[in-house]
Amino acid sequence: MKKSRFSTISLILVLLMTLTTLVTACGSGGEGKTPADTRLAVESEVTEAVTEAEILPETSDTTYDGHEFRIQTNKLSEGSFWSSFDVYAEEENGDLINDAVFARNRATEEMYGCVIVPIYVDNSVNTAKSNITAGDDFADCVIVTFEGGATLAQNGFLIEFKDVPYVDLEKPWWDTEMINMLAINNRAYIVTGDLDLVDNYGAWNLIYNKRLAKNYGADNIYETISDGKWTLDVLEGLCKDVSIDLDGDGKLTHLDQWGLISSKNSVTSTFNSCGCTIATANDDGTISFNLNAPRTVNVLNRLYDFFSDTNMQLLTENLPANFGVASGEIWNVAKAAFTEGRALFRVSVLADNNGFRDMEDDFGIVPLPKYDEAQDDYWGCVQAWNAKSYTLPKTSTDLSRTGAILEYFCYASKDTLTPAYFDLVLSEKVARDAESVELLDIVLSKRIVDVGMVYKWGDCVNMLKNACTAETNSIASTIAANQEKIMAAMAEAEDAFA
Repeated sequence: MKKSRFSTISLILVLLMTLTTLVTACGSGGEGKTPADTRLAVESEVTEAVTEAEILPETSDTTYDGHEFRIQTNKLSEGSFWSSFDVYAEEENGDLINDAVFARNRATEEMYGCVIVPIYVDNSVNTAKSNITAGDDFADCVIVTFEGGATLAQNGFLIEFKDVPYVDLEKPWWDTEMINMLAINNRAYIVTGDLDLVDNYGAWNLIYNKRLAKNYGADNIYETISDGKWTLDVLEGLCKDVSIDLDGDGKLTHLDQWGLISSKNSVTSTFNSCGCTIATANDDGTISFNLNAPRTVNVLNRLYDFFSDTNMQLLTENLPANFGVASGEIWNVAKAAFTEGRALFRVSVLADNNGFRDMEDDFGIVPLPKYDEAQDDYWGCVQAWNAKSYTLPKTSTDLSRTGAILEYFCYASKDTLTPAYFDLVLSEKVARDAESVELLDIVLSKRIVDVGMVYKWGDCVNMLKNACTAETNSIASTIAANQEKIMAAMAEAEDAFA
């Protein structure tokens, strides 16, 4: 199978860690397809990385006379890692990512005589819908979330990438595995790759407090992971005895110490890390409904047991009802419980981890757990409502030009944007130890992209989250009651992509 664009991550990380060491020394599933079938094997041998580096994109002999290559995306939000900060840089300023973006854009502009022009709008999905409906040639590419791309694709607003000249989604600078998981009837409308950093920031992971881990005998987590024994049972066991009433008021509140900080979103990420998906897009154009598969049902019942234990964990959405926290403050309060050293674990995404740089306690980054030791591998996943993807509007007028520029834009990102990102991970101390950096390889390169969670057919995502965090376990009856609605929505998608 084709390698993922992350097949060179291990090499990059090893090189960066080696440099860091030298500087320091000088100073002192469901049924049907399994995730293994749908993702691509990750190989990190140096020889293979070198081979990839020698691959060149197919290029056009044409230059485009100053054509403004317009990339539409949402307006930038200061300090937000969900903004498409990786599209445009006006000039070099010494910032790793900014300068990498500038170098990538300049290389593309020199290659094709074009100018990279960002278009920032309030709502990229709605703006695209309006312009495409009006028949306007408003942009060459549109950046939207995975969910936004699904909406545009199913409603016929986009061009399929495999029809675009010069674009080769099998090349290592494209995230082929992720693209294929979202390709219904083998039609790729939503793509990502080295040109896009925001999908990295949307990768789910667990962070843990090293001081508390040592205090509670949980300081061998890396060894457990390496041995293939990092499971839901192990995580639960480590969290069980950590919750403590710190303020002595006789009850556990958001101001006390917890084993785990979680949320309803943690249900879906852990569901994927246990090797399960809501749905699978098959090669023949059909979509498989996986929630009634025996293993999936077992996993969901186990997740219910796990997430219903409110003595072990602080569930973010419960803060208003249980502790009177204002709805608009729940995420800040949950984050504070970890940054203030009052939680052993927190289910997180890499974007959030950037906010822990000033945390006094050291923390580690590890993958979400397996369901059990029999599971074939550790699996990560992507936050579909924030991670970004590239799409092509149906009103594009020159696909050869678009394809040539976009392919080179992504290719040029491979040796600029991606290395800068991992350098930032180390230099900005998003990851504070070499082991965490190594484990980012798992977090990023072994990600499930659940087509059911991206398209949300029949409100299946909220159904799953609510069923696993309800007061009583009604998972079987909930699935039975919603199956017809979900499968009808899937059938509409099959027709749309036929």
